[in-house]
Amino acid sequence: MTRRVEASSPGTAGGVEAVLLLHGMGRTSLSMRSLRRRLEREGYRAIDWPYRSLTVAIGAHAARLQETLRRLDSDAAILRIHLVTHSLGGIIARKALLERVPAKMGRVVMLAPPNRGSRLATKMTPLLGRWIRPLADLSHVPDSAVNRLGVPTGVSIGVLAAAHDGKVRVEDTHLPGEADHLVVPGFHTFLMSSRVVQDRTVRFLRSGRFTAQTPA
Repeated sequence: MTRRVEASSPGTAGGVEAVLLLHGMGRTSLSMRSLRRRLEREGYRAIDWPYRSLTVAIGAHAARLQETLRRLDSDAAILRIHLVTHSLGGIIARKALLERVPAKMGRVVMLAPPNRGSRLATKMTPLLGRWIRPLADLSHVPDSAVNRLGVPTGVSIGVLAAAHDGKVRVEDTHLPGEADHLVVPGFHTFLMSSRVVQDRTVRFLRSGRFTAQTPA
C-alpha cells in the first residue's frame, strides 16, 4: 500500500527533509533508534551519524560531520537538513556549524546538551581524562573548550533539558540565542526514548517551537 503524504509532511514528491541523529558520549546509534523510528513515521529521512565518542577529539568529529553536511547539501533529493543531538552530540554539531552552515539548513534540537559545560565532566577529568578525550573540553570552568565555543548564526536551535538529568544541570543546557528551551520529565541517559521528548522534537522541527505557539 502506498503511504499517503499529508500536506504538512516533510516528505513530498519533490524531495525529503533529512534529520541527522548524533548520539551522546559512551553511547552508540542504537540509543537513538526509538527516536529515529518516530521521525521516519513522521516522514523524515532519519540518518544515524555514529562516531567514536570516547577516543576522538571533538574537533575531529566536527570536521567529519561537516563532510556529511556538505554531501547532504549537494543531494538534490534533500530539501532541508535538520539535526537532533544528544549530550556531546550537540557540542559536535555546534562546532561543525560554526565552520559552515549548509544552504539547506533546517532546525536543530539538542537533548540535554552541556552547552555551558558539565560539573561531572570537571570532576571526572583528573580520573578519566587521559582515556576519554572530550572530558576536559566539557568542563564547566570558564576557560574550557565548550565555554569558549561560539554559537552558530542563522540557525534555529531548540534545547530540551531533563528535569532530573544527573549529569548536566538544567541551567548549563542553555545556549545564547536559542529559539526555544523546555524542561521535560526524565533523566540524561534515556531522554531520547521519552514519548514527550519525541513529540516535542517533531513539533520543533516543523514549527520552530516546542509548544503550540506561532511558528518561528
